[in-house]
Amino acid sequence: GPNGTDTSTGYGIAGETALAWFELENRGNTAVTVFWEYDADPWGTGRPEVIVEGSEVSSYELGPGETAELSLSLSVPQGAEDEENITTIFTAKLNNTVKANLTATFVAANAVITPPHIRSTPGIFAWGFSAKGDPNSLFSWSLGTLNRAGWAWEGTGDLTVVGDTISGSSDGDGQLTGGLRLTTETSTPPQFVQMNIDATHADQSLRGTFEIIQISDLIATYLGDDVVDLDADEEHLVVIEVQNTGNAVDSYAITVEAQTPTNGTLSAMATSEMITVQPGAATSLGVRLLIDGGVPAAEEIPVSVTITSQHDSNIAMLLEFSARARNLTRWLVGPTPSQILEPGMTTNLSISLSNQGNIAQQAVVRNTTSSTPSVCTISSNGSDLIEPYGNGSLWIDVSVERFAPAGDYCELNITLIATENDVILNVNHTIALNTEWLATTHNRTIPLGGGTVSLELTQYGNLPSYPILAFGFPTTPGWDYITSDMNISDLNSTQSVDIDIQVIPPAGAAAGTTGVLQVVIADSGTSEVIRQNIELIVEPTVQITHLGSAWVLDMSSNGCASVALIQEGNTGTDVNLQLIDTTGWSFTTTSLRVVPNSATPIPCTLLPPEEWDGSETRLEFSADDGEGHNHRFNVTVRRESASWQTSPVLMGTIGDEMLLRSSATASVASIGSVMLTSTSSGWTIPLQGEGWNEVEVTMRTTSGDVQLTILTFTRAVVDAAIICTTPGSIDDLEATAATCRTTTESSENLNLEIVVDGVFISNLLITPQLESQDMNFTGSDFGFGDGPAIHQIVFTLRDASGHVTSISVVELIQHNTLWNIGITGLEQDEEVLRITLMRTGGPLPKEVFCSIELSGAGSEGIHVIDLSSTLLAPIEITLDSSVNGEIRAILNCHPPFDIDRTSTDQEATIIWSSTATISVAAGPTFSGWPLRILIAGVIGMIGAAIFLQTAVHDEEEEDPLTMVSNWASESTKDDEMEEDEDLWGMFTDAEEESEPKDVSDIDKGTQAKNTIEESEDKMMAVQNRDDPPLETEPDVIDELRQRLGRQSKSDESGDRLEALERRMQSRKNEESV
Repeated sequence: GPNGTDTSTGYGIAGETALAWFELENRGNTAVTVFWEYDADPWGTGRPEVIVEGSEVSSYELGPGETAELSLSLSVPQGAEDEENITTIFTAKLNNTVKANLTATFVAANAVITPPHIRSTPGIFAWGFSAKGDPNSLFSWSLGTLNRAGWAWEGTGDLTVVGDTISGSSDGDGQLTGGLRLTTETSTPPQFVQMNIDATHADQSLRGTFEIIQISDLIATYLGDDVVDLDADEEHLVVIEVQNTGNAVDSYAITVEAQTPTNGTLSAMATSEMITVQPGAATSLGVRLLIDGGVPAAEEIPVSVTITSQHDSNIAMLLEFSARARNLTRWLVGPTPSQILEPGMTTNLSISLSNQGNIAQQAVVRNTTSSTPSVCTISSNGSDLIEPYGNGSLWIDVSVERFAPAGDYCELNITLIATENDVILNVNHTIALNTEWLATTHNRTIPLGGGTVSLELTQYGNLPSYPILAFGFPTTPGWDYITSDMNISDLNSTQSVDIDIQVIPPAGAAAGTTGVLQVVIADSGTSEVIRQNIELIVEPTVQITHLGSAWVLDMSSNGCASVALIQEGNTGTDVNLQLIDTTGWSFTTTSLRVVPNSATPIPCTLLPPEEWDGSETRLEFSADDGEGHNHRFNVTVRRESASWQTSPVLMGTIGDEMLLRSSATASVASIGSVMLTSTSSGWTIPLQGEGWNEVEVTMRTTSGDVQLTILTFTRAVVDAAIICTTPGSIDDLEATAATCRTTTESSENLNLEIVVDGVFISNLLITPQLESQDMNFTGSDFGFGDGPAIHQIVFTLRDASGHVTSISVVELIQHNTLWNIGITGLEQDEEVLRITLMRTGGPLPKEVFCSIELSGAGSEGIHVIDLSSTLLAPIEITLDSSVNGEIRAILNCHPPFDIDRTSTDQEATIIWSSTATISVAAGPTFSGWPLRILIAGVIGMIGAAIFLQTAVHDEEEEDPLTMVSNWASESTKDDEMEEDEDLWGMFTDAEEESEPKDVSDIDKGTQAKNTIEESEDKMMAVQNRDDPPLETEPDVIDELRQRLGRQSKSDESGDRLEALERRMQSRKNEESV
């Protein structure tokens, strides 16, 4: 209400509306919408209404801290007697709990002024006036104490004010209307005025209120020069006058800020941070200025003073002036030292200085220039803080160009700031001797059989000398070079010489293979050695040839040629194979892909003319790649009673058996004395020997024996090994879980197959290496879960034909740091040792096994911890009376549960006394174990509830906190422990059901499936075994040899993989020594 309380009064003429003023304030920190609550019909004339700008509003919006002036209206009943009134409760609210009440009283009167309350600054106050009485009657009222000096009252409309009398005459209906106007001086102080204008010729006094609020204003004047000259380290005071031009006493905050000078410091501080001034009065305050000697002379530093009203922070004045240092700066420079500068280096030069000024200061460099910017430049500078007439140093960092000519001069000009005249220093130093060589080439491509590389060797040093050269391919073995004798004379700076080197890439190198030629240059003058690497690339080479020349057709003119196209170059190419001079013969033209280290069979699409009698006929073919490579060759065609129905071009590994289908007329086939096996898919052909071979097969038909040719290319089994090791255990999925090293002398790629716990994970490509290469794998690479677990990992190395060359099997412990089991305290209760425990982090897997090991407790040893319940009950042990001294309890958990989140609570000690009654351990400072166990149990059950709610998604969802509440309410007595066991058993079962059975995003090809099937009979899932026997590498290798049909090697002969592993272990031992 008007007087600051929760009450307000409104006056109204009978049959009209009464208004009660109130203020609404949002004391929160967010915008709100305010609603109303009121009596439905407090005076029998309807409900109250909230009026804003003459209209009713049902709600009102307020910003944070915002206030609003509103009116509450209520109709006065017809015939209401003067002074008749009612009181009602009006409520403004946000909701049912955030609300504020106003007690509003509405009074019937025959004369009222509106609004009932005015709040304003000094000036003009205006009210509307309305009265009702006898017709054509004179009404008057007396201002009384409201007729004050400096206050001017006047009437408007039918109302007049003379002296302290307000008067007016009613009309024929008894109505008198008009207005009152009050004008106050601007200096009128703030005050709350209760208007009780007594009636002299009227039935009722005029009542209302108004409030004159405070005006904040000020005038501030700086009484000094715009620029204040200051001596170093001497305080200077400037004066400011502040006048309060408002209508009430006010306080002002004084803030002084000084801009940071380019060097040194300026301190500016007011003599008082807060002043209070009466209205119309003025006061003075000072600002202390203090400058140090580091500020450059004559530098003007802006200073600002802000005076802010504490009543109204929007009222403030800013005064500005400048402070100027009046210091004397003068330097005496010592001799510059003679120094030789190394090319390509940054050298620190020191020059002696003497401070001839009158204040301690550092030398300030105005600018630095180099007369020889191509030789040297200044990168930084600085100096000591030197007392007056003291000595110090100026230092500069000089950067010399890498190829600055020897004997040239580095000329520098440095200007120091001084009060009178700047000091100029000239520095002149000599450049030291240096040599530099650069080898370049423009022909980096090398033919397959080798080629010449032309090197341009340039001398970029500053001393004539000649290079001493050496070459090699240290990072790309297999490359070689040939050089002739080189006799190079001295070269001057920028002189070059050309050198030719014959480079030979590895035999059979593929197109694009790179080799890094290292050129080692030793300077004859300085013996400086420079190494440069030049990358060379094997260029594509196409060289098409063929193998075989026989083509046998059977009596139905069907058959495949014992001929294949060979690419003796190093890149694949597409060729168009055509029959030349095709008179009577038909051959379907096709495009064939010919690649290195492989054979491309000729399509079986040759048809003879009808008149052909089957005699030997020579045909000429052309294989053309369209880029100038055309290979022509002859094929002899004849007719026999049997022929090959599939291409007789076979490629594989020694020991492989290939299928080849012939005409159905053949009943027996042999290679020499070896009879071939016949199957429904064809003849089984064993691959023997190495490289390309033409094998003659004798086919027995009813018409006699037929000789057919097979082309075979056989490679030896790759002699490769893989040895894998683990760190034993990991705690982090991103840590290295396994490291594998492969060794092979093969030029082909290998495939590494990884199977974890019986599940195929991935295939990796192992590129040819002449030396060992290490591969690191993390737990994430293996698809590990959260753990803990013991994983078995099988690494299988295969060649390009799918043959297993090596197997390595390792085991790894994966810890889980999400849970914790710890000892919280040891206590002695007479002869009983009580061990209190704590467990956090949620349910544990069923396989976890933990125990307490005691030392110093006589015969007492290991005690198993019951982990089936959420709460860990204390372990109580009765000790023999002879036990005295220190007892240590150590917590141990079986792998992989042997490491948890906290390592500091794994053991505790207590000093045991046979005569003590109760004592507490000196180990971890814990107390109140029952409460801690209860808290740990609740935390664990919350974790379990959340997990069950997400894992068992097909059941009705339940609030985890409700589940915990239900569990916590269950009895924890020993006879009800089975319920806890069932609960955790349910959790573990659900966890096992939700465990992924396979890796969905991995391509499970036939090879991977076979590997998994072969592995299932020798591996068990880690979760379903306690201590499975591990297969040793020799057992795996022997089994592999048996599957491949080879004999196991005896221990005396030394398996090559085992020998390799021993050599690697020996090398590790040597490196560790």
